[in-house]
Amino acid sequence: RSARARFRRQGGRLTPDRLDRWVLHPVELMVALLIFAIMALTVVDVVGRYGFNAPVQGSIEAIELMLGVLIYMAIPLASARAEHIRIDLLDYLLGPRAQRMQRVVGSLATAAVMGFLAWRLYERGAQFAQFRDASSHLGVPLAPVAWVMAALAAITVLVALRDFARALRAPSVA
Repeated sequence: RSARARFRRQGGRLTPDRLDRWVLHPVELMVALLIFAIMALTVVDVVGRYGFNAPVQGSIEAIELMLGVLIYMAIPLASARAEHIRIDLLDYLLGPRAQRMQRVVGSLATAAVMGFLAWRLYERGAQFAQFRDASSHLGVPLAPVAWVMAALAAITVLVALRDFARALRAPSVA
C-alpha cells in the first residue's frame, strides 16, 4: 500500500488517522532511536573490545533487551502498512468478495493472536514484578520490558481491528 492509502479523505483533503498520528508515528520515532542506540552500542563495544581490549560491560544483554522491544515495535508498523509476509499464491483465483472475506478473517485472526500475546506478556510481566526478576548482568528489571511488549502487542490489536473495520466497509464488487 502506498503512503497515501494510510490517510483518509476528510473535507476534500487527506488526513492521517488518529491511530497513525498519535500512536504509530511516535512508535516509528522510537524504532529509529532504538536502532540508532543498538548501532551505537555495537560500534562502541567493537571498538572498545578490539581496539582497546575494553568491551562495554553488559552490551550483549542490553542489545538483547533492545532487540526484543524493537521486534514488538515493528509488528504494529508492519501490520499498519500491510508490509508483513503474505503468501498470495491463490489470490488470483479468488474473486473480490472472497478477497474481502480473506482480509476480514485475517484481521480478526491477527487481533485474536496479538490480543492473546498481549495478555500473556502482561501476565508474565506481573510474574517478573512479583519475583523482582532482573537481567543477569545489568540488573534491568524485566517486568517493564514485558509490559512494554504487551502494550505494543495491544497496539497491533488496534491496528488489526482498524483493518477489520476497513475491510467490512470496503465495497465488494460482484
